[in-house]
Amino acid sequence: MVCSDCSAFSDRMSLLERRVRDLEQLLSARDTLDITGTPDSLSPGPDRRPASASTSLASSAEAAGFVSVSRRGKARKSKSPVVWPGLRSPLPTANRFSPLSSPVGNPVGQRVSPTPVDRVEQRTLVIGDSITRNVRLASPAVVHCLPGARVSDIEDNLRVLAASRKKQGTQAHYTSSYKNIVIHVGTNNARMKQSEITKASLVRTLELARKMCRHRLVVSGPLPVRGNDEMYSRLTSLNRWLARHCAEHGFSFVDNWPSFWGRPHLLKADGLHPTGEGATLLSSNIDRALASV
Repeated sequence: MVCSDCSAFSDRMSLLERRVRDLEQLLSARDTLDITGTPDSLSPGPDRRPASASTSLASSAEAAGFVSVSRRGKARKSKSPVVWPGLRSPLPTANRFSPLSSPVGNPVGQRVSPTPVDRVEQRTLVIGDSITRNVRLASPAVVHCLPGARVSDIEDNLRVLAASRKKQGTQAHYTSSYKNIVIHVGTNNARMKQSEITKASLVRTLELARKMCRHRLVVSGPLPVRGNDEMYSRLTSLNRWLARHCAEHGFSFVDNWPSFWGRPHLLKADGLHPTGEGATLLSSNIDRALASV
């Protein structure tokens, strides 16, 4: 007679053996899928579409310009360029405005255009403190506005411009860099309270500017700004010295004192910088000096 414990153990062993057999069958089925790729039940069957349908699909694809793709291991590189349907030759390209790009008398490909250096030599250089910010001349001009600048700062900037021109190799020296040069002498020079040092610096700066311009050097005098008696005295003294020095050395001098004196609307509320109308008047004064013979 078999005891109850032995019977339960035997039943459990039988259950475990069945589970082992089931697992072995599952593993065997998975190995079969890995080798064949797809089971027989999932493998595609023969194409049951009628031959006429396949032919019509192929003809419609060819008519639309599509290229049929075959499933192969490696795609072959095309040895000839792809030509789209309807394009049997390259598109002609031409510039119909090419006759206009060549001036009369010069063959195509030999057009001579002015260099940036040539254009600069035809311009007027205006350099000064913030008073020159809104100066607009009638002739082509380059305005270098240096807020708070004194004569020594203008001299330093002129030397930088001369050095850059010399580095370009356009001139043997820094002469003839601009057609005209206009230097505005502002009130910042009078605030130094060193009149002799200011005059010596002006002499050096004006001589340097004279070498850099081909036609004319114009010196624009200070504006009669609102201030105390000491500032008024220094500005009038500087203005008279500039007029005398320019006359002695052949420079053109713009005396802004008569046109601005007694006309407070030409200056802003700070009593120093010109308004829009004042900037227009200053520009006109410089234009007249440049136009005079």
